[in-house]
Amino acid sequence: MKAGIFNSRLVFVSGKGGVGKTAIAAALALSDPNKKTLLVEIDNFHPSTTAIFNRKPNYKPQKLNGNLYFCNITWLEALQDWLYKTIPIRRIVKLIQKNKVALLFLDATPGAREIVILSKIVELAEEFDRVIVDLPASGHALGILRVPKTAMKLMPSGPIYERAKYILSVFAQKKTQLLLVSLPEEMVVNETLEFKEKIRNQVSEIGDPEIVLNRAAPPSFSNDEALLLERLSDSSISDELRALFDAGLWEQTLEKATSNAVLRIEESLGRKPITLPRFGVLGGYEGGPPKVVAQLTKAIRRASIKVDA
Repeated sequence: MKAGIFNSRLVFVSGKGGVGKTAIAAALALSDPNKKTLLVEIDNFHPSTTAIFNRKPNYKPQKLNGNLYFCNITWLEALQDWLYKTIPIRRIVKLIQKNKVALLFLDATPGAREIVILSKIVELAEEFDRVIVDLPASGHALGILRVPKTAMKLMPSGPIYERAKYILSVFAQKKTQLLLVSLPEEMVVNETLEFKEKIRNQVSEIGDPEIVLNRAAPPSFSNDEALLLERLSDSSISDELRALFDAGLWEQTLEKATSNAVLRIEESLGRKPITLPRFGVLGGYEGGPPKVVAQLTKAIRRASIKVDA
């Protein structure tokens, strides 16, 4: 059984675009200040974490504060590291780097980019207490995670085969976890559960993911209050009360959607998702993404206490 997102050494975070996966990856990275933690973006031309930390990540891990570091693993720099580790003669490596045809060939080789980047990630996981990887959206993320197995089939020997085999062994470790971020919306839950099944069928080594239900609306209406709302919906109310009534109906709708999403995920996964409340839904707090991430960090810390209890 996997260690879960709070006790894992390597956590891959993904989900449908727009669900808040980058904010949650950052909050997870911030959630345990006692561990030396690295937050990783993958080959992102416009790094998403810049808006959160007001600093642009580089290829090499940079210290943000305390025990928190971040980086952006870019293809060409990761390739350089790969070549230096694979080819012991630096002169040959430099010749390859200067040869545009060779670089074009490497870039076009199926799976080469993903293997090189994943190789760098598992390497970094040996240097930090925790590595949180902000993967691309679910479709692209699946393509990245299934490359090692595909590479082993295409190349039954050699350095790429050996590295792909090692990456899969890291995927299978107890302290490697996949985290999917979802929302209490039917289409998003559908995609989350479909992605979970694809991972199970195509990258079984990494195991079933944890699921976070972001922007959840916990129950707040008593049975009497829910009954009153239902009765009021069949009667005419004053204009002064209309806005309040509509707000109550909207909140009830969100709560029902959350309840349905939790039930569906629990039925599919065999356990309830981790639920996180809504923050900054109407434009965010003053301070923007950093403030929302700070609030999410507190919520994740509370969730970790519940899990450990």
